[in-house]
Amino acid sequence: MPLNYPLAEQTLDNGLRVVVSSDKAVPIVAVNLWYDVGSRHEPPGLTGFAHLFEHLMFQGSRNVESGQHFSLLETAGASLNASTFFDRTNYFESLPSGGLDLALWLEADRMGYLLDAVNQENLDNQRDVVKEEKRQSYDNRPYGDSYERLVRLLFPAGHPYAHMTIGSMADLDAAALEDVHAFFRTHYGPNNAVLTIVGDVSEEDAFDAAKRYFGHLPAIPTPPPAPDGTIGPLTEVLRDDVVEDVPSDLITMMFRLPVDGTPELDAAALALDVLAAGQSGRLNRRLVRDEQIAQSVSGGALPLIGGVSFGTLTGIASADFDLQQVEDALVEEIEKLAADGVTEDELATVQAQNERDWLEQLATCSGRADEISHHALLFGDPNRINTRIDEIRAVTTEQVQQAAAKWIRAAGPRPGDVPPQQHRGAGMTSQALTTPPSVAPPRPWSFPLSTTTTTRAGTPVHVFDQPGQYVATVRVTIALPLFTEPRELEGVATIMSRTLDEGTELKSANEFAAALERHGAAYGVDVSSDALHVEISVPTSQLAPAVKLLAEAVTRPAFNTADVGRHVTIRLGEINQERANAGYRAREAFAGHLFDTSVRRSRPTAGTPDTIRPLTNVQVAKFYRENIGPARAQILFAGDATGVDVAAIVDDAFGDWTSEAGAALEVPEPQYTLGDRVVLVNRPGSVQSQLLIGCPGPDRREDIWGAAAVANHVVGGTITSRVDTVLREEKGYTYGTRTSFNAPRKGGTFTLGGAVRTEVTGAAITDALRILREARDGLTDREVQEAQDSLIRTAPLRYEQADSIAQQVGSNIAVGVPLDFADTYLAQIAATTADVATDAYRRYVGTNGLLVVVVGEAKDVRDQLSGLNMGDIIELS
Repeated sequence: MPLNYPLAEQTLDNGLRVVVSSDKAVPIVAVNLWYDVGSRHEPPGLTGFAHLFEHLMFQGSRNVESGQHFSLLETAGASLNASTFFDRTNYFESLPSGGLDLALWLEADRMGYLLDAVNQENLDNQRDVVKEEKRQSYDNRPYGDSYERLVRLLFPAGHPYAHMTIGSMADLDAAALEDVHAFFRTHYGPNNAVLTIVGDVSEEDAFDAAKRYFGHLPAIPTPPPAPDGTIGPLTEVLRDDVVEDVPSDLITMMFRLPVDGTPELDAAALALDVLAAGQSGRLNRRLVRDEQIAQSVSGGALPLIGGVSFGTLTGIASADFDLQQVEDALVEEIEKLAADGVTEDELATVQAQNERDWLEQLATCSGRADEISHHALLFGDPNRINTRIDEIRAVTTEQVQQAAAKWIRAAGPRPGDVPPQQHRGAGMTSQALTTPPSVAPPRPWSFPLSTTTTTRAGTPVHVFDQPGQYVATVRVTIALPLFTEPRELEGVATIMSRTLDEGTELKSANEFAAALERHGAAYGVDVSSDALHVEISVPTSQLAPAVKLLAEAVTRPAFNTADVGRHVTIRLGEINQERANAGYRAREAFAGHLFDTSVRRSRPTAGTPDTIRPLTNVQVAKFYRENIGPARAQILFAGDATGVDVAAIVDDAFGDWTSEAGAALEVPEPQYTLGDRVVLVNRPGSVQSQLLIGCPGPDRREDIWGAAAVANHVVGGTITSRVDTVLREEKGYTYGTRTSFNAPRKGGTFTLGGAVRTEVTGAAITDALRILREARDGLTDREVQEAQDSLIRTAPLRYEQADSIAQQVGSNIAVGVPLDFADTYLAQIAATTADVATDAYRRYVGTNGLLVVVVGEAKDVRDQLSGLNMGDIIELS
């Protein structure tokens, strides 16, 4: 199906290629800049430089002070980031269209004049930040270095893809300032980049703005080409055995694949999808659903343009099974595909999945801009965004089999033929490989225990000591029921939370952020309907100073006029972007029509333009004083506490906390609007319909919470559930849907959500409603047993990291259940019978009607909805 996104392209005199796609649907614009430099362009001894510049590019330039790049764009309501890959580096922002000039000016200033700000101090600072990133992202998590090990096996030394984008820490340590400057001067210039602008701007205005800000920059000398990485399939098994203390045995196979941009690569990628894409792939059906020897399997292709690509297959063994069984099954399925090929139905399925993924990617301005830059830079053809689906659809079953037979094979001897002493513990090989060491036989599991103390201010402190988790999470959970917000200032809690770290009584916003970075700490906040969560993740070696900074933000915020005003502006810009998101619109409409209008949850947690716009720092500070204090808080630590007196560190930081805020008010029972109803939210230009169907549900106070989870798993919680079996596997209406029971402190919800093709919206809803209603007639013993096994056996994996423990405990505190409620939940699941699960489901789902929300092209779906016989359609714009 050829697409027709509008595209216009010009090349400036200095060589900058500019591509514009005008889209007036929403008042936002995406700016996306791709540089033709990635880790494959890095010479020996300079690995990690492209990724290092991803950090340095935000540290200021000739006309932009350090930290100002973010603050200026955030004030304009922008979302921004950057990423580094083997073949390229990209920088991007999305913001209200009125901020286009600012975004282009900032990008041009750092393209032309970054080196004015790259001094030794900045280099040293960001080099340290990268090291902490590597420790946190690679070194301090299970299987974190798997890919790093694998690419060293897959490619010979000196190959351009033989190192990861984060590079060698030794290379970064050895880098001189002049090395860094020289790398920038070699690769970062207008004639080595593509600028894409997508959104609410005319082609003429976009090109004029690009010329205005980039046209004066001089071209750089033509960069040297990256080394040729052309290499054929592997001809032998290469293996790396890794012995580590990991939660579950895992195996990863990695293969060389054809170069990107070729039909052969598309065929190989589709072959991997047939094996591993989603829960319907061959490997999931056999290893996870039928034989249940694996908890999960995954895989896919990683397309690259430097002469070769690569792909992976990964399996995590179930606790009761040996990893060798998983490995043997993986190899058997690989060889079967190569020998027998794929069916037309299998190919059509994975092609449809790829099509849906592609449409979803292009549905947003930011996603479309990224793909335009991708295809303009790497292939010289931005119009591939309009033809890519046709390329995928053109692949035949014969091509898939040929590609699999050539590239996705267990080359050389079968892994089972390797002498046992070479196949011990955790193994990784480029084709049949990663196997972390065998762990002890399964033993009973329960949620981690805590040690509880109190600070001098009376705040409980719960310490979850997790040996080996060297990056700790410290979370402060504060009871904050949102119904206490003044109606005319709803969203004040969100603005308050976001400005806690924007300057304190002791530090400016920039000083505070710099202090956090120096200690390698990551800071975050979240506001729910019941609580405020403020947390840091930090290496345990930096725990004490980082906790002091956390306490400074929580107990001594400044709420300066400028900082609060900036976040009001940011929030207003976010609301515009949220309104452009189909999923957000569906959730907003669902809450607004499920709950009575008197209920706070019927309105957005973070407020509306009318309630956010009038907020001042005086009002934010007043709300803080009345609602934030030690009597409402509990503090959690999760991480390796070996040799660390966590309680003393927390008490030193928080022990003198005082406040006028007393205990929080109890949340009232919510009032629901009942009955069958249909709400249609018009979203012009939608290529899919976003669905959200639901009704009231239980909360954790009810002893059926675990049984409800079992019922949900059967009905719609997984791809093997009743809903997805019909809507995806049988009908092909959707890439996937999911149901869930969710609940804050009081009053829960049940929802079924997903996206379907526009033309089958009515049929998909009809089938979904039928399945939901028929489930009231009873769930089977087998369905319930399979759900119990899945939910119970995966529980340890959900809490293997410190941060997940802190998040779960914070959630438990917020909703008023014990810290170890996970144990109660699992016990409820284990005790659930088919009758109990059916009763739990029947108590809520469909008992008092169902609310159907559809977000899509109204003119195309309106008539389809009229046949649902659920009353008059409520239409929203």
